[in-house]
Order: sequence, then C-alpha cells, then structure tokens
Amino acid sequence: MTKQLIYRNLIALVVLILLSGATALTATLFDGSLRHGILLLLAITKVMIVAGFFMELHLAHRFWIFALFCLIAVISAAIFLMA
Repeated sequence: MTKQLIYRNLIALVVLILLSGATALTATLFDGSLRHGILLLLAITKVMIVAGFFMELHLAHRFWIFALFCLIAVISAAIFLMA
C-alpha cells in the first residue's frame, strides 16, 4: 500500500470514529442513560473494526463501508426508538 492510501484510510477511520462517538452521545442525550450510548458506541466500533479488516484485504471499498455504517446506524436508531 502506498503512503497516500494509508493516510486516506486513516482519515476515513478517524471520521467514522467521530461519527460513532456523536451517535453514542446523541443516544445518551435522548435516552438520559449513559449505558445505551456506550452500548451503541461499542456496536458501531465493532462494525468499524470488521470494515477495516475487509478494507485491509481489499475486499471492500470505502463506499460500501460507509453504506454499511449508515445501515447499522439506521437500524440501531430504529431499535433504540422502539425500546
């Protein structure tokens, strides 16, 4: 991998971590319980680790990783709002 590709992947990973942190903070603010926010943050972090593994193997592009991240966020939000 070239250095430029490594830097792009690191930037994408940092952005995803910031977005997952914001999602967990929003879940905490809406629910008033820190537990739900931490659980949501852990779930999204797990998805990012798996996505990073596939990105390293060149089996997925960042577009599909972002689509998977958005899908998980929407499903998590729907489950969170139903509970």
